[in-house]
Order: sequence, then structure tokens, then C-alpha cells
Amino acid sequence: ASKILGVPLRGRVPGIDFASGVMDSLNASGGGRVYLLGAKPGVAEDAAANLSRRYPSLTFCGCHDGYFREAGPVVEAVKAARAAHPGYDPKVIAISSSAIYGDALKNYTVDNLPDETCPLLPLHPYGVSKAAEDLLCYQYYKNFGIQAIRIRLFNCTGKNKDQDITGDFAKRAVELSRIGGNVLRVGNLSAKRAILDVRDLCSALLILDQKGVAGEAYNICSSHIFPMTHVVECLEQVTGIHFVLERDPKLFRPADEPLYAGNCDKMKALGWVEKYQYTDTIEATYQYWKRKLA
Repeated sequence: ASKILGVPLRGRVPGIDFASGVMDSLNASGGGRVYLLGAKPGVAEDAAANLSRRYPSLTFCGCHDGYFREAGPVVEAVKAARAAHPGYDPKVIAISSSAIYGDALKNYTVDNLPDETCPLLPLHPYGVSKAAEDLLCYQYYKNFGIQAIRIRLFNCTGKNKDQDITGDFAKRAVELSRIGGNVLRVGNLSAKRAILDVRDLCSALLILDQKGVAGEAYNICSSHIFPMTHVVECLEQVTGIHFVLERDPKLFRPADEPLYAGNCDKMKALGWVEKYQYTDTIEATYQYWKRKLA
């Protein structure tokens, strides 16, 4: 958060110190409403009981453990907290997936990318579950006034992520550099993707918290669309290695969309701007794997 806001930290900030500082400030200013989310079942409840004695000016509106996979339990908890504390009305930002568009994506092109009006035609159970979550948040908004904002996230990566093309290729490049090799095993590199840096996703979330409209859906996607050969080109630029590509049948998917990207004009209208180029992302990822495999 400090990097996104451009405010450097003097040192490490443990979570407990940060939370205590926030509550000290709220308590000193005359009060505030706090919802505790996370940890194992029962821990948040005990924390709320202890903190309510320590901070008498604060109202603890509710709590929920961190063991959930969908937005439903959280929205239900917020609904209950609002009933008990009428002044408590937080935004609920639910991160869904572009997988909810599914089969409809085949009808779009680089010059005509899908916006939030694209039909929901998921092709697999994961996409179906995310579509259900998206629509569940909408019905909570319509029926109960919950300030639910739905995010439809396209390809996104960060330096610590594995099992995607950025992390996998960067890891293999580090392994090859250690042995003086340059043969890189690849799958289908003709597909076009738009891969967002997770740091730009974080800035989008902050903007949605400030300016997002309750009940609305927002695509979050990089505007930089490129074939997967660009991943290799960027990796060559970062490493100084000229790779010889070896097609590996095991790395080919049974069905691989030729284009996977979305229209995010709605996010841009709120003032969101991508800061990171893909070369920044793969440089950070390559350096991460160099340290991890050292």
C-alpha cells in the first residue's frame, strides 16, 4: 500500500502494530465502527471481546473467520452487522473472474473487446461458480442495499505467483542460466493475452473503494495485448539469453482461446491508469526466482 500511495515506510510494519495504530487513532478521535475479518473460527470473536474493553469508544459491528471461498458468507455477515448497527454500511468488493464470460469471448476481437455487458456463458465449473458469486452480490445489492461492487478480473500476475506463463518461464530461465542452457520448452505461443501486474490491480481496488458504484460490475484487465512470443522476448531482454524454443506437447492446452482480453474503459473513467509494463513484471518475477533458487 505504501508503494501505491508513494509514501515510503521507515521499516517493517507488523500487522498487529498497524491494526493497533488504526484503532488507537479511531478511539482517540471519538469512535468508529470496526469489522474483524480473518483468522481461525473463534479467534475474531475473542479479539472483538478483548478489543471492545480496550477501546470503549469503538463499536465492533461483527466478525467472521477467514475460512471461506466465496463472497456469500461475508456478505451475509455484513448484512447481519448492518441490521444490528444501522450506521454501518461498508463497501463489499467481490473479485470474480473473466471466466464467467466463457464461450461469449470467441465473438470478440482486439478492436472490439468485451465490456461488462458481455453475456455470461461460463464453460467450466469454476466459471459457473464465479458467475453465481457475481450474481449473488448483485441480488444482495438490489434486495438488501449491500454496497456490493463486482470485479471481473482477467489475467493478472505478480512476482510470487507460479503456475502461469510469467512465473513458469521466469523460473525455467533461472534454471537454464545456472547450467548455461538456452533451450526453453514452450506450448502455444500464438495466443494473445493481456497480463496485468498485480500492483496495478491493487491501485484499481483502491480507486473502486473511493469511486466505485454499488451494484456495478467492472472489468479489470491490462490494455497491453500481445502474443505469448512477447513473454519470451521480454525474458530475453531481461536475462540476455537468446532462447531456442522447443515445443512440448505436454504444455499445450486442449482448448486455448486465441484472444483473452477485456475492455476496461469503465475503470479508466474512474481515473485508473496502468503504471507497470509487462517488462517490469517479468523483471521482478525473474529476480524473485533468482533469489528463491539461489
